[in-house]
Amino acid sequence: MAPLLRPSECSALIVDALNPQDSEFTVIANRDRVLEAASMCGIPSFVALYLHDPTTGEPTNLSESARYYSFPAIGVLWQDSAFGRALAQTGRSSVLLCGHWLEEYITFAAIKALSEGYDAYILADASPTRDGNAREMALLRLVQAGVVPTTTRQVIREWAADFSDTTYMNRLLALL
Repeated sequence: MAPLLRPSECSALIVDALNPQDSEFTVIANRDRVLEAASMCGIPSFVALYLHDPTTGEPTNLSESARYYSFPAIGVLWQDSAFGRALAQTGRSSVLLCGHWLEEYITFAAIKALSEGYDAYILADASPTRDGNAREMALLRLVQAGVVPTTTRQVIREWAADFSDTTYMNRLLALL
């Protein structure tokens, strides 16, 4: 695991992206901010939709460059899926995850990423919980497994630090 996140080593995974009216504005804004930064940095972005959850709304059009995948169940092995193959083809070692719901889909996806050999990072400020009381326990479980919680602001700052071109760096930092 690198000391700072480098754009050349990252992929972004948005899990169960819902319509903005289905979540807090701040969560949606943070998710969109990191997707815009990922696009600016040339970071591959993926959107995973779990099909078995009847409460999931329709996904928003998050990004022109994002690739959309569906999962029939939480336990699907990534290497045996179109998503797993696409993620492996990026050659990136780190997966940055956010979306709905931290104590459910995000936890399962992050632990699966670890089991597949990726370094996993969670955007805690872009991953709400269904139950506010579950946030602390979910984050503790993720840290225990080896996932690194972080924030949108921290990730964008780390990506910006990787660029020597100050104009480009300032464009990224302007997202904050």
